[in-house]
Amino acid sequence: MKKIRLYGCPKEMVESYKNLSSLTKVNVSTIRDEDLNKTLEEVFIEESVFEENSIYEEMFMIMQGFTTETMMDFLNKLKEMDVPFGGIKIMQTEHNKTWKLLDLLNEVKKEHELFQKSEVLKQVIMSTSKVSLHSLSEKKQIEFKEQLMKSYMILQSPERTLDQVESCIRDCLSLLKEIQ
Repeated sequence: MKKIRLYGCPKEMVESYKNLSSLTKVNVSTIRDEDLNKTLEEVFIEESVFEENSIYEEMFMIMQGFTTETMMDFLNKLKEMDVPFGGIKIMQTEHNKTWKLLDLLNEVKKEHELFQKSEVLKQVIMSTSKVSLHSLSEKKQIEFKEQLMKSYMILQSPERTLDQVESCIRDCLSLLKEIQ
């Protein structure tokens, strides 16, 4: 059976998803703050009664029994029914099922932020394609090109950190301001 546990979602959203259970064939319940010390596997054992969450500001949807394909089908079905989920999505895997939920949410939150900032850096790099460097000195042109290359290389690195990405964004934007 496919199951979903929601954290940080408004009560109306939780009720909407529960009401759709018969159509989606997905068991929906919530996670309480006190459940954060349980393993991911334990959170799916029993359903809980809705309580407002206060540890995280983000909304999380945690899925059990889904493949990537069935997850995408489910999320598309939610969109079609005008109840899309805009938070962070997590699938239970063999690797993460024994993690404490608190640790998993912290890790996924960091990954999510890194992904979002990496997308910003991509957009900054793409925005430089139409920039004319002729107004800059040769030294500044080289500095600009080197910064773009460094930023691109960081984006390509699987070991990139949030600090590296944020630094590249700042440095690229600073150089772009000099051109305008």
